[in-house]
Amino acid sequence: MEILFETLLELVLEGSFEASRSRIVPKPLRILLAALVVALVLAAVGLIALAGVLMLRDGHVLAGAFLLALAALLLALSIWKFIRAYYKKTK
Repeated sequence: MEILFETLLELVLEGSFEASRSRIVPKPLRILLAALVVALVLAAVGLIALAGVLMLRDGHVLAGAFLLALAALLLALSIWKFIRAYYKKTK
């Protein structure tokens, strides 16, 4: 069941990411697909950050700090990938 869920999620995310960059797909659909990808990434980062805050609140300082740092790193890398993918100079 886990493999099926992972495969479906990968197909949706990769398909949405590639379709949002394609010039063949109409622009409103590309914007919608890009928003879907951004929303899913932000949800994952938000859950990791929430887990970090809850760990800090419960007194687990090292684990909470690690999760918050991981969330910040994932957010920074996601922004970097988004900028590289959508604002490439056309040759």
